[in-house]
Amino acid sequence: MEELRDAQVPGAELDRVWQGYDQRFADHQRQIDEVKQAQRSVYSQRLKENQQRLERKIATLAATDGSSGERRIAAVKCGTLLYAVLAFALRKREIYSRL
Repeated sequence: MEELRDAQVPGAELDRVWQGYDQRFADHQRQIDEVKQAQRSVYSQRLKENQQRLERKIATLAATDGSSGERRIAAVKCGTLLYAVLAFALRKREIYSRL
């Protein structure tokens, strides 16, 4: 009987340990949330910059000399690239939002 009493951990001690675990879990979740938020804002800014750059390129191609067929093909290629970049970005954002 005495061995059992000696082996028991007081309830207050367990509560203190569990509170420490809870605090660590909360800290880890906060860090994860901060990283996700930072990633979202940086990635969104890069996406906007790339979109603007591609739109400028499309406008430049549409305004350049050359046959209308060549301009149209170049603009379609840039538009397709813009669409691919946007689709990739949305997919990547979806993946990160699940983390």
